[in-house]
Amino acid sequence: MAGTPQAERGGGPGGGEAVTGAGGGPAGGPRIGERSIGLFVAAVFLLSPIGLAIFSVPQLAFGFPVLALYLFGVWAVIIALLAGLARLGEASEAAAEAGPPTAGEPSGGEA
Repeated sequence: MAGTPQAERGGGPGGGEAVTGAGGGPAGGPRIGERSIGLFVAAVFLLSPIGLAIFSVPQLAFGFPVLALYLFGVWAVIIALLAGLARLGEASEAAAEAGPPTAGEPSGGEA
């Protein structure tokens, strides 16, 4: 892209406008949409017949079938990760509403 007028100006798309990420924050901020899609793809693979065939064995672990433990374990991890994504989304929305800190306010890490 070097040599194009946009690259020479140093601006992003639209000629110097701020680039926002999928989560609505700056491009370096949390990308909630991309993480949600990644979690969906991982869940589809882990719960597909290919993923289930790995743990479909006639053995018991702690008195339970291995496949049942796998299903409940994957389900619990997916729910926990979705909850984490929801909290991350709420935090990024709250930060976006609050705006950048002013010069007299600490940025959060200072006491």
